[in-house]
Amino acid sequence: QRPAYSSENAQVKLTASVSLGGVTKTKEFTFTVLADISAQQKLSAAMQEVTYESINALNPSSVTANISLPKNGAYNTVISWSSSDDGVITSDGTVTRGSETKTVTLTAKFSADGEDNTKTFELTVPLNPKAMAQFDADSVTIENSGSIEEDIDLSSKGGEYRSAISWESLNP
Repeated sequence: QRPAYSSENAQVKLTASVSLGGVTKTKEFTFTVLADISAQQKLSAAMQEVTYESINALNPSSVTANISLPKNGAYNTVISWSSSDDGVITSDGTVTRGSETKTVTLTAKFSADGEDNTKTFELTVPLNPKAMAQFDADSVTIENSGSIEEDIDLSSKGGEYRSAISWESLNP
């Protein structure tokens, strides 16, 4: 066991005894066991390990899939998670895309040796593809659609999300 935080490092001598056929030989090993680090040092190390990349949120402005939220960090630090909107991102990392884009704050609470610290992550979850297509469909227009006297240009892509548009005429 490591010496407690604020204690001196401990010198430890181990002796290996090897026996074969009535002959015993020994070999000594000397080690320095480093004193434990403070709770704040443990928390700091754990917090540095948990990043947008480590939780699989490589693009925090457009999270479209579930993310990985660790429960343990460096030095056996315990990590608990909370979400500002469980309907969009749950505390286990499940992402649900709704009918509108939402920004969610995830808070990681790190605990070690009776002390706590927090780190937040801002993530934006875009609306789901069905809502995107509906948004783009609602934005499709044809100028002067009441009476057309000449050819019109019909776009094949449209709207904010650049949805594909196909056209069909009942009177070709």
